[in-house]
Amino acid sequence: MKKGKEIILAITAFLAIVCGTVLILSLVIKKPTATASSAETTQYSSSATVTATSSNSYSEMPTETTLEESLQSSSAEITSSSEEVEMMLPQTEISGANLFANANQVSYGIYYFSDGQFITNSGSMPMVSASVIKVFIMDYLYENGVDMQASAGGESLASLTRRMIQVSDNGATNTLIDYIGMSTLNSYFQQAGYWDTRLERKMLDDNARNNGLDNYTSLNDTMTFLKKVYLNQGSYPYNQMLSIMEGQQINTKLSSQLPANVGVANKTGELPNIENDIGLVLDGENSFAIVVLSDGVTNVSGMRQAIGEFALNAWQMKQ
Repeated sequence: MKKGKEIILAITAFLAIVCGTVLILSLVIKKPTATASSAETTQYSSSATVTATSSNSYSEMPTETTLEESLQSSSAEITSSSEEVEMMLPQTEISGANLFANANQVSYGIYYFSDGQFITNSGSMPMVSASVIKVFIMDYLYENGVDMQASAGGESLASLTRRMIQVSDNGATNTLIDYIGMSTLNSYFQQAGYWDTRLERKMLDDNARNNGLDNYTSLNDTMTFLKKVYLNQGSYPYNQMLSIMEGQQINTKLSSQLPANVGVANKTGELPNIENDIGLVLDGENSFAIVVLSDGVTNVSGMRQAIGEFALNAWQMKQ
């Protein structure tokens, strides 16, 4: 009898040990699971904080509905931000679009001397220059120290140059081309770094134009010229070239909408379907160089208006 009780006690003890072991093992196994769950909760709570900033609940795991609402909220915020950025785009970009509304091809650029900011859609793409080519002829005369009092066709080179620039006189231009020589001019353009500028015909030579010959320049070349004149305006001959351009009498484009107290030194260019204007807007620390070269113009008056708006918006950006 006594031996039977001992057996029962031994079995009971054994069962107690087994149960205790099972309990301990269950606790040990459960602990990592709880840790992982805690980590997941922290991760999702942080995500909810970022995507749903209006929620102050950090302990709750976001439900599928909450996540969807958060994503929708974030999408709305991003859309709103994009609209704000679009509203803050420089007005010149909007005006640039207006330029394209009136022409098939446009090369434009603005260079601010105060901070070196350069806004452009182009570079070395050759464009038909029309009368803009005339500034490079003037550049040759002054950079090479030509005696401007010398006579050509019974008129001084200085007088011919003023008429060529200020009223875009084609006869005066052709007289200067004959005096200098077309090949000499083209060689100079390359030496001076006007890589895209070519003089292939004289002014009013429709036969040459019909045979595929024309005069070309680019945004880069015109900007190079304008910056050179502005940055060296305190010395000869750049002050002389600037003064001649300030006397421009064709004011239908760049200067048409600028305030009267803002100075402009520019040179226009027109041909059928082409409206060009390049120049310096002179307004103290807010001075800048500006270029518009176009081709395939579908609306002449609209294009001239758009060029004026482009210059005005460029000026307003730094006010």
